[in-house]
Amino acid sequence: MLMERLRQARSILRPPPKLNLWEWADEFRYLSSEASSSPGKWKTSKVEAARGPMEAVTDPTVHIITVMCCTQFMKTELLLNTIGYFTHQDPAPIIVMQPTIHAGEAFSKDR
Repeated sequence: MLMERLRQARSILRPPPKLNLWEWADEFRYLSSEASSSPGKWKTSKVEAARGPMEAVTDPTVHIITVMCCTQFMKTELLLNTIGYFTHQDPAPIIVMQPTIHAGEAFSKDR
């Protein structure tokens, strides 16, 4: 009985598996019907252009990430995936800045 309880306690206290950003998003991220035309579970394979920048976010050797792309969907979702990842997997202080107060308020309320 004691050994079983110790096993349960150990499994509860075990840290989550170490995932990179796109693995985390594929496992835990869901898109709402308000924010996406394809609601449901996030699939990096649907936005393949996001895989490289998402890998860079969780690569400890990368310090600056610059994204220049034509898809409107990717940049915001990359940011939201990053916020979700660090909130869930590796808690850290996060600040999201937008170019204007209006844009910042809209982002915080809509996203």
